[in-house]
Amino acid sequence: MEIILIIIIFILLGFLVFIKPTIGLMIILLSTLFLPEVQLGGVMTSVGGAREISLRSEDFFLILVALGWLAERTIRRQPPSILSTPVNLPIIVLSIVLIFSTLLGIMAGTTSTGAGFFYTLKRIQYFIVFFLVIGNIRTLKDVRNNVTLLFLFAAGVAIWSIAEYLISADRIRGPFSRYGQPPVLAGFFLIIMFLALGFYMKFQTLKAKLPMLVIIILSALVIIFAKTRSAYVGGAAGLLIFSVIYRKPYLIIIPVALLILMGSFLEPEIQERAASIQGVWNKPAQSLAPSWDARVNSWKAAWPEIKNNPVFGLGAGSYQLGWIDNQYVMDVLYMGFLGLAVFVWLLIRIFRNIYPLRKTSLPSESYDDNYISALSAGYLGGLIALLVQGIAVTNFYTVRTMIPFWFLSGLVMVAYHIYHEKISPELKT
Repeated sequence: MEIILIIIIFILLGFLVFIKPTIGLMIILLSTLFLPEVQLGGVMTSVGGAREISLRSEDFFLILVALGWLAERTIRRQPPSILSTPVNLPIIVLSIVLIFSTLLGIMAGTTSTGAGFFYTLKRIQYFIVFFLVIGNIRTLKDVRNNVTLLFLFAAGVAIWSIAEYLISADRIRGPFSRYGQPPVLAGFFLIIMFLALGFYMKFQTLKAKLPMLVIIILSALVIIFAKTRSAYVGGAAGLLIFSVIYRKPYLIIIPVALLILMGSFLEPEIQERAASIQGVWNKPAQSLAPSWDARVNSWKAAWPEIKNNPVFGLGAGSYQLGWIDNQYVMDVLYMGFLGLAVFVWLLIRIFRNIYPLRKTSLPSESYDDNYISALSAGYLGGLIALLVQGIAVTNFYTVRTMIPFWFLSGLVMVAYHIYHEKISPELKT
């Protein structure tokens, strides 16, 4: 029934997307955050057991938007136009390395054809979202409107999730409601919380600041009630680094206050999870963090495979994501140290080009004087939190986190392009 409904919606929306492809981007984001997935069976991984295959509505909508965009360009007799940004090349190279490593893994028998295909396709799908954004959005007004819609969607997910928690008193899972999703949901709200924080710091009026404060509070509540230690550490570390980079020392008070709140006033399970974080550093308290011990043991178990395939790895799908809860270990397993190096190159490109925008303004557009600065600051804060969370979660492979992240990355790169066109075109990369 769900598949039939998705197909009907797919056809009806096809006409709308054909007329205005940017609407399709919102559909992709909305379906990612709110619609469930349909299980279609599974495929075997050569090393890490079975991997279930799921069909998501955004898979349909992504194809729809891409085809609608190409059709619209063809009818107008215009070639698809994609902005030149500093991350285009690293993304393309990372995709090539992933495909090449997976093909080598299939030939060597370290990954299966089915698992390799679906894992590779899924990660490349995130990058397609990025290219669709920079291929369709051109003005700062469109960037602002899309960021506003992202906040509205996030508020809807947050209210749904908090209501779910208050009713069930269980870990938050979100509208897509599947076991194992709390860390994914928390990762998404790390992005949203820091994005809102960037705007809160830069906006000048109470009218502009108040909605951002509401988003920050809702995001923090979802992260707390998700009861995932990786998000607690990612959020705290992100705030610490954020406060140092942007010279806002008062932000350090926030994680301290939250830890006191979580340790003293919230339910015992949240207190236990917050307290168990010390087990990572405090040897006698190791028993407080058994999940961390399990993660470390799995990384150690993966090391012999890494030594046998250090350059190109075993290929995508060789290990199931839940078996190795570390983004960087998983990258090395899938793509070798070459893939990890390209991923680091991508991150360096992002930071090197977006970090300078934190102090920029567009004086000719008074309403948007600080908009690009706020967007850049919030985006980098969320990215820092995600990178820290990635120590204990494969968050750069998860759909519910990565489609919003690469959607936002596209918007940030459009803003980057607009700034350099209007202010300093000679600095364009």
